[in-house]
Amino acid sequence: MRRKLAAVIMLLVMAGVAWAADMVVITAKGKKYHRPNCRTVKQFVKELTVDEARQLGYKPCKVCKP
Repeated sequence: MRRKLAAVIMLLVMAGVAWAADMVVITAKGKKYHRPNCRTVKQFVKELTVDEARQLGYKPCKVCKP
C-alpha cells in the first residue's frame, strides 16, 4: 500500500513540475518572456504558456532561456 501511495505522489509531483516548466511570465514593457524565477524580472504582469507568449510576439529571454 505504501509503495502505491508513494508512486502516486511521485507522479503528481512530476506532473506539477512538467506543468510549471511550460509557464512563463511577461513584464509590462518588455518584449521577452521569462521563467518565473529569472533574475532579470523584478515584477511580472502576466503568467502564460510559452505558446501564448510566442503568439503574442514575445521572444525568449537570453538569460533564463525558457
